Amino acid sequence: MFREHLELLQASGARALFPAGGAGEFFPLSLEEYKHVVASCVSQVAGRVPVVAGVGYGTELGRQFAVAAWESGADGIMVMPPTS
Repeated sequence: MFREHLELLQASGARALFPAGGAGEFFPLSLEEYKHVVASCVSQVAGRVPVVAGVGYGTELGRQFAVAAWESGADGIMVMPPTS
């Protein structure tokens, strides 16, 4: 379903995709789940649009998520503020 949604977004004119993005979708994901989501998005779009992954929490977890985004092939990251 996720891959179908990505195709629909691209067909509708999306110029970039934000897996685990700006509304805090990454917060309930483990690091392994996050890697899977970002890598699945990168694989599905196959370079047709940039993939910008959301990262956050505090400094150390944010760093881990940023590294995971890079390892998963994301084109960039969107840094969210730390949680309290």
